[in-house]
Amino acid sequence: PVPPNKEYLKWNYAYSKKRYEWIKKQIGEHRAKALDVGCAAGATMKVLKEDAWEVYGIEPADVFADFGRKHLTLDIKTGFYGKDSFPDEKFNLIIISQVLEHILDPVGILNAAKENLADDGFLFIGVPTVFRPIKPIHPNTLQAIHLYMFSLNTLRLFLSKHGFDVTAHTSDQKGLMVVAKKAVVSGQESEIGSQRGDDYQRILEDFRIMNDNDKETLYNKNIAALNRNNPEAAKTAIIDWDTSHIRIVEGQWSRNDSLNLMISRQSAIIDQQSVEKPLYTKEPIEAAREAVENIDFKGEGIVVLFGFAMGYFAVEVLKKLGQGHVIIIIERDKAMFKAVLKHMDLKEFFEDGRVHIVIGDNLTLLDVLLSRHSNKYLLAQKLFALKHHPSFSLHPEWYKGVIEHIKDRLKVVQINRNTMMGLGFHMMNNILDNMPLICDMPGVNKLKGLFKGVPAIIVSAGPSLEKNVTLLKEAKGKAVIIACDTVIRLLLPNGIMPDLIVTADPLEATYRKFRDLPMDKDSNLVCHPINYPEIINTFAGRRFLIGGKTNIYKWLSGYWGEKGSIDVSSQCVAHMAFNLARLIGSEPIIFIGQDLCYYDRKRQAANLVKGAPWEHKELKGIVGRKDILGNDVETSLLFESFKVLFDDLVPKSKIRCINATEGGLGVKETEIMTLKDVIDEVIPSEPVDIAGKINSVYKEGENLDINGLLNELQKAHADVRDIIRTGEKIIKYAQKVEKLVKVGRDETEHFNRLSQEAEKLGGKIKGKEQFLSIFSEYAYGLELVMSSQKITEIDDIDDPAERFKKQMKRADTYYSSIIKFLKPFEKGVKSLIE
Repeated sequence: PVPPNKEYLKWNYAYSKKRYEWIKKQIGEHRAKALDVGCAAGATMKVLKEDAWEVYGIEPADVFADFGRKHLTLDIKTGFYGKDSFPDEKFNLIIISQVLEHILDPVGILNAAKENLADDGFLFIGVPTVFRPIKPIHPNTLQAIHLYMFSLNTLRLFLSKHGFDVTAHTSDQKGLMVVAKKAVVSGQESEIGSQRGDDYQRILEDFRIMNDNDKETLYNKNIAALNRNNPEAAKTAIIDWDTSHIRIVEGQWSRNDSLNLMISRQSAIIDQQSVEKPLYTKEPIEAAREAVENIDFKGEGIVVLFGFAMGYFAVEVLKKLGQGHVIIIIERDKAMFKAVLKHMDLKEFFEDGRVHIVIGDNLTLLDVLLSRHSNKYLLAQKLFALKHHPSFSLHPEWYKGVIEHIKDRLKVVQINRNTMMGLGFHMMNNILDNMPLICDMPGVNKLKGLFKGVPAIIVSAGPSLEKNVTLLKEAKGKAVIIACDTVIRLLLPNGIMPDLIVTADPLEATYRKFRDLPMDKDSNLVCHPINYPEIINTFAGRRFLIGGKTNIYKWLSGYWGEKGSIDVSSQCVAHMAFNLARLIGSEPIIFIGQDLCYYDRKRQAANLVKGAPWEHKELKGIVGRKDILGNDVETSLLFESFKVLFDDLVPKSKIRCINATEGGLGVKETEIMTLKDVIDEVIPSEPVDIAGKINSVYKEGENLDINGLLNELQKAHADVRDIIRTGEKIIKYAQKVEKLVKVGRDETEHFNRLSQEAEKLGGKIKGKEQFLSIFSEYAYGLELVMSSQKITEIDDIDDPAERFKKQMKRADTYYSSIIKFLKPFEKGVKSLIE
């Protein structure tokens, strides 16, 4: 082959980067030793090297191997990969991308990879497939140099026979991608389809359907409609799932032309053939109509349907819903969903904007949908949960787990909304007060990767901390100690200065915890734009900013550059501390004081609650639980919500996490150890220059566009003054209308003149909706009230006088509330400009 040109290298590098992002999501934050088999010029190796991997490659084409060595300074061997290529070497990641299809002996290359792969390592394989979801089919897919062609089914079978289990898979424009690990028991079946090859008739049928350019086929119509509102479900549906155990047949019912679905399942009796059973035992359309007939879904809300199957029940449920509803459908069986799309016309159903579909284990999407539509849940004060029993009966334990997951998520939703309703006003004012410092402070992204492989200890304020606080001294200088703000009052008197202190409290109470403490100039505060200003202003040491996700921060953040964020999936500073530990590259991450429950009616260690007035109120909403030691303890809705997020964050991180709290409710997928054992067995003996490293990246005032920021603030100040003046006039008109209505003068010329004037004023506000949306999260209570007033219904009233009366009443509520936020905002912006 000829040497690679610039265009080839540029495209291949961008493509490799995209693939690597997917690989990272599957394997976690591992950064060790990697091997790229058939590495060409080394584009993938370059991507890995830039992310701190120690990377090696092997490539048979000497032109490509020479280029990678000379121009990219990569460690590439020239030759074919085999058992003697890297004798006795162990790799944490082996990549075999677009290689297996070319090899005469793919078994040999796989056996060599098995020898070179560490026991806890990952194997990535990419191969072309005729079932690629990206159209048109790649012209090189069926070329002669491709000696083998794989489907997901046959690749999984091939890997299983040779000692690997597929742990993740997807498709992209080049074909099929899988991540696999060494099998615990070689050749053992792990999933449906892993012990079977492909049926010729199925391949032919699916190939024709998936590559049919006729846009009017059922499958293509359904996929196109699904892609409009549910792109994640569409991506899942077009993957090459094994549907050989599913058969769609004509129903045996006389009154409707409904189809049925036959499922083959292996009998429990040894050597007996699989048994085929129908999904529906009675006519499904009539059964669905009967099931929803007497359900009152109210005016609006969230409906969650567990199971989709052939869609009969879901279609009938949607017919009963109003425009204020959304329906979230959760279907476990990806193969069944795909099979149904080939035979059922669901185009109209999928195009309805109220319909949201979650396929398989995509619970992250479910969480996003519950959060996005949380207003509907909070207004209705309930969630309508429906079981589609034929689907539910196929995977009952899985669906029960999803139900518990939703219950946990709704706790998180409620806590988040309570926080915004209670603290939104303080948050807005604090961001404005903190703005001069926000502009200058370096962001947490400066700390990214600074402590790769160095252990981090997250110190929370739970009651169990008391027994370990003195022992923590032994880890100082050998592990990065990250403390939650509350715990500082216990650590400093015990001679422990944390390396990083995380704070995000908008109230003065936390400042009182800092106020009298002797902080030195080498201490480091990781703070949030919403912090009570004096916490940041009076801190003696270095300050790093968490890039906020609040509306006001996002609105102005373009003028000072990206700061980096650690407040994703966070409700408390302990969550942020964990995200910070991940950001700096620490591993393992060790928790202490992370009780998430009460011991002896105490929620925090020592006297840390002192100074916070709400801490002394009688504990409310307390529930009984068992701690990790089997003891009966009490916890709260707030703590349970914190645990829900930890139980999500830790497993997704895919890094080693240790719970050394020695009590409490525990966190999912953490190792349980005592702090003493952690110090003896995990913390390295060699010291790390933590303060020096942090100091080396600290620089204030970078990337600030002061002129652009000033112009934006001046424009906002003018807009907000105009809105306040107009809003106050509208409120006066609304009050006059109310008086006229009370005395029966709502049909006079005066009333009509008020109507015309109010309409003109309302026109002035139009065009400023995007600006006003900045305040929606701070005035969340108002948002709920306005939603409950059914704005669209009011604006659709036919009688102009009646419509005007209701509009003015609504305007009075809206502008009275929003002006309460706009006036301090206007004052804060003016002060900031000056």
